[in-house]
Amino acid sequence: MDLNELLEKQKIYNNPDTKIDLIYGGGFSIRDYYMESGNPQLMRGASELLNAAPKTACKEIEALKHGAYFSCGSETFFIVAHGKGAEAASSFERSYTKSTVSAQSVAVSIPSTIGQIMHKDGFKENWKELMSAYDSRRMLVYFEMDSQTGYERCTRCNFRNPIETIPELDLHLCKTCFKKYEEGKKNRNIYQKRCIRYGIVEKIILQEASRDYLGAKTVEDLSDKNGDVALLYADINNLGGAGLVLEGNACRRKEFTEAVSTSVQHALYTAILKGLSISENHHFEIVAVGGDDICILIPGEIGLIVGTLLLEHFDKEWAKNGQGFTELSISAGIAVGNSITPLLYMRDAAEQLVKIAKKKAHKTKNSCLDILSLNNDGQWATRIENKLRNGLIHYESGEKANRTMRPLTAREAREMLNFLDESRKNTSASTLHKIADASMKLGVVEGDLWFDYLVSKQQDDGLISLARLINANNSMYFQTDEGLYSAWHDLAELSNQLS
Repeated sequence: MDLNELLEKQKIYNNPDTKIDLIYGGGFSIRDYYMESGNPQLMRGASELLNAAPKTACKEIEALKHGAYFSCGSETFFIVAHGKGAEAASSFERSYTKSTVSAQSVAVSIPSTIGQIMHKDGFKENWKELMSAYDSRRMLVYFEMDSQTGYERCTRCNFRNPIETIPELDLHLCKTCFKKYEEGKKNRNIYQKRCIRYGIVEKIILQEASRDYLGAKTVEDLSDKNGDVALLYADINNLGGAGLVLEGNACRRKEFTEAVSTSVQHALYTAILKGLSISENHHFEIVAVGGDDICILIPGEIGLIVGTLLLEHFDKEWAKNGQGFTELSISAGIAVGNSITPLLYMRDAAEQLVKIAKKKAHKTKNSCLDILSLNNDGQWATRIENKLRNGLIHYESGEKANRTMRPLTAREAREMLNFLDESRKNTSASTLHKIADASMKLGVVEGDLWFDYLVSKQQDDGLISLARLINANNSMYFQTDEGLYSAWHDLAELSNQLS
């Protein structure tokens, strides 16, 4: 029974004191589950298993035949008869594990009444109690590994013992990876079908993408002409806090989660397919898109444009779908690396970039992204980016100057794409890297003098035009309300990004 129907029925019977049990359940550490093999087909299969697990679990819960539930991504909230909560929560965990083989899940139950969940303050207290119980329960759940009795390990995860063999591919898979393999094989074109069903971009792009796409078998299949792949990870800013301040009850919560899910999916599919229209490679993998959680693999050259489009379209979709709810924004982290770069490594980098983007999003109240190329240096992440993020001190005024514009709001990301487009037309890559190197080694005053000398010496109209576009004039930096910034390192590092 639909949640609204169930609650409306209880209201008709005028039983606000009717006792019920509330259950909250879902998976956790799910990114470890779908990323552990680093194989696109298995990641696709893992994503589908995770999407289906909560619904399958709810269908198998006997108490839900006279209850109601709604699901958003990996999280599920449901209502059952009083006294049936503990049994239903245990059933959810068993079914979730059975569906996914080894994904971790937790479900908890608390007592309540119809009247309480129909009142915004009462439901808010219920929700806080559920979250507290969920966190406590999660601390007690331990991952039970498959039996480790031999020396042989699964070909894909290199972690558990293999139990299935696929001779034609010379694969020896554990129970978890075999189920992911079967699901990924079965659902190879599922996301393309969903994109077509949305009908949100030009038909020619859809037709071309569908014709060329037979499913990426390796990460290399997803790479651009330079051999690079982008892993984009994104989620909604402060979604939990936004849910707690809803002006409504359980029904309003359901409407809120559905509005978030719809906005995320529309924005994502639009961003991917518009990005694919400017890339020669039309392969992509949606590793996860559930509720507010997004993880995709795309050709490296369209990482920034897809991230920018995702931010822009989410803002538009939420303005339409989220009317009456609190304002929301989204943050994204994009790690660009060679196709041989371990995906777990890229995922960790992308998650760190999301954290950086979220800090700016919290400060500016805007959707934000951060992007990093992992190909610059052997120990790129800690050394280079920490130095960039920390900026330097202007020797005369003591004002902090930033060597990078990143992280970027949606508007700034669009400006960066324009800067990149202009730089490709008028400025050589060697000149950009020369200026970027100088910005790392010189202070603000010395840097400005050196840049003025470079422009005068080269008489490069293209360089002068680019400097004017980014408001730098004859300086390595440009002034904003928040201080001095430089875009030259960004232009050099992101020079392969299409706009």
